[in-house]
Amino acid sequence: MGNEQAAVVRKPSWGAIVLLLMLNAAGFALTLMVFYPGVITVDAIAVYNDVKSGFVGDWQSPVMAKLWTIIDPLTRKVLNLPQGLGGAMVSMFLLTVSLYWLAFTVLSLAVAGESSVVAGLVVGIAFSPPLFVMAGAIWRDILLAGAWLLAAALAFATVNAPRLPLIMARAAALALLIFGLLLRPNALLAAPLVLGYILWPTAFRLKRAALLYIPAVIAGFLTVQLVYYGILGAKQQHIMHAILVFDLGAITAITKENQFPVDWTEHQLRLLRASCYDPAQWDTYWRVPPCQFVMGGKLEPENIFGTPVLVQAWLKAIASHPLVYLRHRLGHMEAFLTFPHSAIYLESIGKSVPMYPHNAYFMRLYEATDALKESLLFRPLTWLLLVVATLVTSWKYRTTPAGSYAVAMSASALVYVATFLLVGVASDYRYVYWVVAAGLTSAAMTALAWQTSRSDALFPFYRANPCETAKRLELKGPSGNPV
Repeated sequence: MGNEQAAVVRKPSWGAIVLLLMLNAAGFALTLMVFYPGVITVDAIAVYNDVKSGFVGDWQSPVMAKLWTIIDPLTRKVLNLPQGLGGAMVSMFLLTVSLYWLAFTVLSLAVAGESSVVAGLVVGIAFSPPLFVMAGAIWRDILLAGAWLLAAALAFATVNAPRLPLIMARAAALALLIFGLLLRPNALLAAPLVLGYILWPTAFRLKRAALLYIPAVIAGFLTVQLVYYGILGAKQQHIMHAILVFDLGAITAITKENQFPVDWTEHQLRLLRASCYDPAQWDTYWRVPPCQFVMGGKLEPENIFGTPVLVQAWLKAIASHPLVYLRHRLGHMEAFLTFPHSAIYLESIGKSVPMYPHNAYFMRLYEATDALKESLLFRPLTWLLLVVATLVTSWKYRTTPAGSYAVAMSASALVYVATFLLVGVASDYRYVYWVVAAGLTSAAMTALAWQTSRSDALFPFYRANPCETAKRLELKGPSGNPV
């Protein structure tokens, strides 16, 4: 165990438990009041359409689609819901909100034994605008954050648990970790750090994490392949080729030379050189005028998208223009991290169907969020800097459960953001939702680790033997009088 400190997580008082349960229950009720029946998104609609048609693809998560087919009928047995999307969205909304508030409930109760102030801070984090504003959105990114946050909370809460509850909690945490990975396979490189915390929550060991990392990545990759294509039989839609199109379009625009394995008209080529490339997103080559012809007019009709021909063109373009590729990737990362982002996209989705709650509470929240979108709150760079800060400041406390949490979750969030340097094709705020959740809770856990270590340094014997210390120790003030 090396220098690992004893894993001591004290039980909170009954008063603290009741208060925290009431606060979290109030948060859950407030979320229902503001967001019910949920904010549906373009991606969620695509998943729902797959559910209706029975199609199983891998562009969106087939696990989310399969789960929806299970929980929707169960929800309808309890609630009288309308047919179609307006009723179907309720089940996924309730799952998302339940994971969110269960995670904060478990974590705040576990923290309360050491510090009621930090426990209150954890609950406050759940209400914070960068998190709460998307708590009712039906997006796999929100589900992933809720699942992973609950997994980490269960690991922290059961540090001192008896064997059977500990095993059950760790098994649930592992299931939640895998669930999150299956929702977003691009979280593959971030998952091993969360896994390490679930397995060893008392202390973070760099050597142990390094030894676990590669086998965990391989296991995660094989799990995705098995579940997606072996168990669910998903059809490959080649979502990774969106990255290739984005990169080829960027290199074409920067070099002014066609890098695509197809021929264009003079007009199309002029657009590709001057107008199509947007470092923030690849959608300009797919569904945003005037360059939809790239996907809709050539790559898909001519069966280039999803084939080795596109891969070969991509490899050739990078080999011929490595610095241009690097410039493009860094430019995209800059746009992703620094451009202001709206957390909720009502106008781009449309208002002709019930895609968002029609109540005054939600609209006020939306208006406030829209007003804040230019602020640092909704710029991913803010949250990247936060996780870097929490990683650095919590490192000295890594041999405690709270410090280990902060190190592991911050590192996971940092790796998660870093993957977008190579695979990012859009700049949505939702992509850093896990980073926000990990960063804010890690900051709270760093504060807890600092407070605990300070108390241990001042009263190490008292904490272990309070009665004996009271008998043997008489504290005196500067004047020599007892205090």
